[in-house]
Amino acid sequence: MKRFILPIVLVGVMVTAAGGIGVVVVKYAIDLMNPAGYVSYEEMEKLQEQGDIDEKEIPRLVACFERNDENLRFKSAETLAKMGTKAVAPVREKLKHPSAKVRYYAVQTFAFMDPKDAAAATPDLLICIDDREADVRRKAVYVLGRLGGKGEGVFTGMIKALGDADADVAAVAIAAIKKMDAPPKEALPALTKLADDPKHEVRAEAIKLLGKMGEPAVPAFKELLKKPDPLGRVVLIQAIAPLGSHAKDLLPELQAMMLENPWWDGEDELMRIFKNCGPDGAKRLADMLKAVHDPKSPHFANAGPRSAVLLKAIGDMGAQAKDATPMLIELLKDRDSLRPQVLETLGDIGPSAKDAIPAVEALTTDPRVGPAARATLKRMGVLN
Repeated sequence: MKRFILPIVLVGVMVTAAGGIGVVVVKYAIDLMNPAGYVSYEEMEKLQEQGDIDEKEIPRLVACFERNDENLRFKSAETLAKMGTKAVAPVREKLKHPSAKVRYYAVQTFAFMDPKDAAAATPDLLICIDDREADVRRKAVYVLGRLGGKGEGVFTGMIKALGDADADVAAVAIAAIKKMDAPPKEALPALTKLADDPKHEVRAEAIKLLGKMGEPAVPAFKELLKKPDPLGRVVLIQAIAPLGSHAKDLLPELQAMMLENPWWDGEDELMRIFKNCGPDGAKRLADMLKAVHDPKSPHFANAGPRSAVLLKAIGDMGAQAKDATPMLIELLKDRDSLRPQVLETLGDIGPSAKDAIPAVEALTTDPRVGPAARATLKRMGVLN
């Protein structure tokens, strides 16, 4: 029959000028090429209004994806989505269609569909992340993000999309990943690799995801801290802060980073990391105090402001910071300008800082800090 279609179309075009007969002939030829037919825009509006759409309409609705009419395709995707689970299998088949337009509108259908129904198409949508057409990849990433999948495959697919050559695909992947929960441990190698990606935004999102993984990500953070990205230091610190005591093994690298940089990025989160690590963190902060007050240190000139930050963090740790007491005694003797702050910190540590009692008592007669020294001794339990 197909060999007669082209002549029919040509005849129809020739007689169009003569009246409506040509239009009828052309429509007949098109229907022959598409035996299932298709649903008009107006019909779809009526189908949507009636609510429960009969399954028999699916072939004609799906056939609209192959029509050269964007409005019709869009409306058919919308209509099929309203049919829910009944339309999932037929639309999934179209994800493998040779036409990029057909594949795109099949994915668009799942974007419109209730996530609970569309979730069944997840395996095929993951395949679409590797589609040769950027528009199909972008829409597939969007749908997967909307479905909120937590499986290893979904995370791996999203991570792959972060490095997509098309900027729009990568941007959609970033937006989707921000809404996801902690990735599975199997995603660690891919995330570690992306934390070194040339694109700053991709690096930042990979680092944030590593932070959500908790303890398993510590080795990856250790490597990242050895060569911190100047643009991403704050992101790196913010990602490490929630690790709590698991960040203990990262303290040497953090300390080195602090000594190498004239300004401390993410200061509050940085101090929180040390405080979360208990006595180990306090000892490291005391080492930092000693380092910044070394006259040979490049940061000796601005040691005062840095010391105020470190002393406050040590004091916040209370009795856990007792190992910092020897360094605090040194500062009481050698740094007049820091004495009020050091006394406050010793008071915060309380009785656990008892080794500092003689040094504090020696300052009780100093008119500048005598009252502060006596207040500190009270807090240390020495005076009533």
